[in-house]
This record gives sequence, C-alpha cells and structure tokens, in this order.
Amino acid sequence: MRKITLLSFFLLFASLAFSQTPCSPLSPLDCSEVVVSLPVDFGFDAGIPNTIQDKNSLGTGFTAVLEHSESRRPGDLPISDETLNGYEPSLLTLNAGSLEIVSQGGIAYLDPPISSNNNNQVNTLGVGINALEGAIVIQTKLLNIVTGGSAAQAGIWFGFDEDNFVKLDVNDSNIELRVEIDGASVNGVPGQIQQNLGASGQDLRLEMVVDPNTLTVEAFYSIGLGARTLLGNLPIPSSYFEGRDISASTEEDNVSFAGIYATHRNGAQFTARFDEFKVENLAVAPNQAPVVENQTFTVSEDIAVGSSVGVVAATDTDSSDLIYTITAGNIGSEFSIDAATGEITTNLNLDFNSTQQYTLAVEVSDGELVDSADIVIDVTEILETSSFEAHINFQDRVTVPPSGYLADYGKAFGTNSLTLGSTTYNYGWKRLS
Repeated sequence: MRKITLLSFFLLFASLAFSQTPCSPLSPLDCSEVVVSLPVDFGFDAGIPNTIQDKNSLGTGFTAVLEHSESRRPGDLPISDETLNGYEPSLLTLNAGSLEIVSQGGIAYLDPPISSNNNNQVNTLGVGINALEGAIVIQTKLLNIVTGGSAAQAGIWFGFDEDNFVKLDVNDSNIELRVEIDGASVNGVPGQIQQNLGASGQDLRLEMVVDPNTLTVEAFYSIGLGARTLLGNLPIPSSYFEGRDISASTEEDNVSFAGIYATHRNGAQFTARFDEFKVENLAVAPNQAPVVENQTFTVSEDIAVGSSVGVVAATDTDSSDLIYTITAGNIGSEFSIDAATGEITTNLNLDFNSTQQYTLAVEVSDGELVDSADIVIDVTEILETSSFEAHINFQDRVTVPPSGYLADYGKAFGTNSLTLGSTTYNYGWKRLS
C-alpha cells in the first residue's frame, strides 16, 4: 500500500481544486504552467501563487524541480513523493526577503558508473524556458554564503536534466563554472573554470550569459561591493537549448530550465540564502548607422585606367563589414568603387579640358542602415610643351648661311633670338658645368 504523505495530499488537492494534472516528475503544477515568460524577477519578499511552495505553503516563484535518477544519499531526507522525487518543501523557506535552501548531500554530477553516489540532488529549482532566439542573463545574489569544503556548493544553473547543464557556483572560497554534457564533465577547459577568490562568508552575485547563437556561456561574479568581473567562458552544446519535451499531450516541447540549487555533497549541511533570482533577455544595443564624411581626392589627367583614386573612409561602431556604392555623379562611368573596401578606381582616361571635377554620391551601408557623402575628384592638367623646328648653321662670322638657316658663330646663349608665332626663343652656346 502506497504511503500518503503531506506532499501527496497537496498534489491531490491541487489536481482536484484547480483541475490540474501534475507535470510529473518535474512539477506539481500543470505542464502548461511550467514554462514562463521573460523577464523573471524574484525578490522573495512574498509568496507567489501557483508556484513551487516552501515548507509554509508559500510560492517560491519557481515552477519546476528536477528529478534525480539515483537513490538518495545516506543521511538525506527520504523521498516524500515518488512522482516528484527531487522536491522536498520542508527544506525551503521564504524568510525576510530571501529564499533559504537547507542543503542535502545529493549532487547532480557525472552519470554512474563514471561516479558513485551521485545524481541524487534535491531541490534543484527552476523555471521553464523555451523558444529562445537570443542570449539570456541568469542572475542571483547569495547572502553571507558559507558552504564549507568537500565540494559543498550553491549557485545557479541552466540546462534540461541532471546530466546536461551548466552551473555557476560558489564552493568554499572558490567560484566555479562547470559544463556537464550527457553525464560527463572534465576538469579544466573546456569543462570547467575555477578560481579561489575568497568568496566564503561574503555576499556574492553570480551571473551567467547563455547564448543559443554562439553556443557559449559567460560567467561573471561580484563579491561584496566589488565590481562585476568576468570569470571566463566555455562552449555549451545546442542540446541545452533544444531542451526536453515535458508533456506528451500538450505543446510544452523543447523546454530548458534556469534556476538555483544547493548541496553539501561530502561536507556538512548548510543553509544557502538566495536574496534574488532573475532571468532576462540580454539587452542588445540598437544598431548605429555607419558614418561617412565628404571627402576630396586629386588625380592627374594622365592617370592610367584601373588606377586607384583613393579609398573612401567610413566608420561603424557595430560592424566592420560595410558596403560601398556609387549612387550618383558617375554619368560616364568614369569610376568604379570596391563594394567591400571603398576604393575608387578609374574606368576611362580622364581629360582636364573636358572635365576638371567630378562629384560622386557614395552610399555606405551596414546591411541595415546607411549614410552617404559627396566624394569630390579634382583633375589636374598636364602642361603640354610646343615643339618647333629651327635650322642653325654653325659657322664663322663672315660666311653667308645657307637659305633657311640662321648663322651661329659662337655667341653666348641669350644673345640670339628667334620668334615663332607669338613666342620668342633664345639660342646660343652655353658652357658645360
């Protein structure tokens, strides 16, 4: 005969009173109420109706408690209800603006036979999340946290079961980020980052940023009134975001969870006081348009076809991948612009006598927003020298030069002159220097 416990009575009452079917093995709530909308912000100042309850039947705000697959650890409480074997409300207390979790020795860590006496963590609290399109931020604050040693710990987690999760925890004086995939986890990167930061006995803020697009987790912490500090980042699998189906009869598919936990594993029992818990979408700064200013380039009219005129300078605070386009002023297709680099080159020969200046309208786009500028190209003239033909006969002073020749009998340069058209030219002898 099955033993009827207080928890069993609560589940039966909830089912009858609210026409709910408990979402076993995760929640006494209906499966449709496990997944929440973001943002989530629990201050633990008062009970939240229709959520996981503490020992005084006050709602904690959480909607799920992970089940465990192995037997309870010796010394831990016996299972109150087999349909929710990870939930022990007697260890949860809303107290003066915090949620207190009294630890048990069970821990979610490595799938047997890799380890022994594990995968039996109690009160792994969470809220259901699905359909994530961008990164989310998971945060908590622990008050005067003293876990002790022997792998005793408390913190936040994200994943979908005891074998697939990432956690950010404080254990003794250490802060640890650890990834477990299919019941396996390695010490050191890519499975773990841990630093001794003197966290024991301090107020401690923990923060994880999990991103379904980059498949990474970033971990941050602040101790006391200290600054927000990056602990590090690790890769995480897409399965964390694919989650699990929690109901065969409804549409609660691909559900992941974010939450809090505490365990003393091989150490002494302690109480973790969580001051707050938050989950929110990562704020993304609005896209800023690229910036391009009016610019001027100068080229000679004898520039070779295909030569560079210059590179249009543009900036974008969000991206280095800009697209450059000539939108006006290139009537004769004299110029081209490299769409990726902004370099302008010549397509045709230029002629100063025809056009001394071009003004091109150039548009710069980041793929969403645009800016434009006038790019002026000044063409400089190449001065052309006139050629002429002069017939000079080098002779003595008295000889008559041949017809059509001028006599040169050694006068210095500048003393003889010749006028052709409207231009006068000097000629004569010069000493070599």
